[in-house]
Amino acid sequence: MHSIQPVLLQSRWAAVFPWLALVMPNAACSQTTAEFERAGDRFENVSALGDMPADQMGKVMNMMSAALGVNCSYCHADTNFAQEQVGHKDVAREMLEMTLSINRERFGGKTTVTCHTCHRGQPVPNPSVSLATTCSFQRHLIVRGRC
Repeated sequence: MHSIQPVLLQSRWAAVFPWLALVMPNAACSQTTAEFERAGDRFENVSALGDMPADQMGKVMNMMSAALGVNCSYCHADTNFAQEQVGHKDVAREMLEMTLSINRERFGGKTTVTCHTCHRGQPVPNPSVSLATTCSFQRHLIVRGRC
């Protein structure tokens, strides 16, 4: 078990996983440190998530799966989750660091950007906005002589 001040954990991981702050002890209520097992101590090959509580790993994986609309096999080969054969793990690590950085540098650590912000249930974010609704509304205005 490692000892870490809850505020440090909350400031890093709550910026990506807002619900994680809810399950961690409130630093304002206690001056003591929280004892928990780190994910990096329980699981193999979790470099980007190694400092978070190990008992939250399943929730984090489920959140990422839902945000991308994928299942475990999208990033993991079979049931050996530590293997690197699939290749999406490196991208996921980069995206986690990017999200943490954006929230820290642009929003004062407040959870604003998450996986879902861009992915919206798709494995690869759509880089453009659909104008179908806008175009059909504009056609409606043109037909009515309002545009």
